[in-house]
Amino acid sequence: MAFRTLLLTICLLAPTLCITHTAAAQDRKQQRELRRELRKLSPEEFDAMKTRQAELQQKVDELSQQTSQLQGDIQDKDQRITELKNELSRLQKELDQRTEELTAMREKEEQWNKGVVFRVQIGAFTDYDFSHATGTSPQLQYEETDDWHKYIMGNFRSYPEADQLKKHLRKTGIRDAWIVPYKDGERVPLKEVLEEALAE
Repeated sequence: MAFRTLLLTICLLAPTLCITHTAAAQDRKQQRELRRELRKLSPEEFDAMKTRQAELQQKVDELSQQTSQLQGDIQDKDQRITELKNELSRLQKELDQRTEELTAMREKEEQWNKGVVFRVQIGAFTDYDFSHATGTSPQLQYEETDDWHKYIMGNFRSYPEADQLKKHLRKTGIRDAWIVPYKDGERVPLKEVLEEALAE
């Protein structure tokens, strides 16, 4: 029984040993052939071969260095791309927020362009335009009609509320303050909406 096991083991290991022996033999054969080729070279050819080998090794080293440099550049660019994506995301959120605010402002403005609204005009000038100084302030509105530059404040559904602002402005020195009515966003004469205004 032990003999059979030993025989079986030898049979199984024999091919592996043969393959290993064959590979080693081939390797030795290649080394011998290489030595023979080297012996055939003249000293000048051998020196030229060594010089060429050194040049190739130098090129390999240079290419390795360039590869490392390029990998570093790629990492820097990847990091910059990540930073730019984050900045883009932040700006997109800010844009979305501003768009929502603008939409809300427009909706609010449209609400004041429906029905009857009273505003207080604080001045009308033909020789001076300071609309550039008012900016985008929602508190002060600007209109231009027939060479007149008009400045208006407030939005009121109630005539008495607008009248209260007018009186306050006159007390503070704005003598030309007066109430101007609008209907559906268009300036109209007071008598056109007076009955409706006084009924409130």
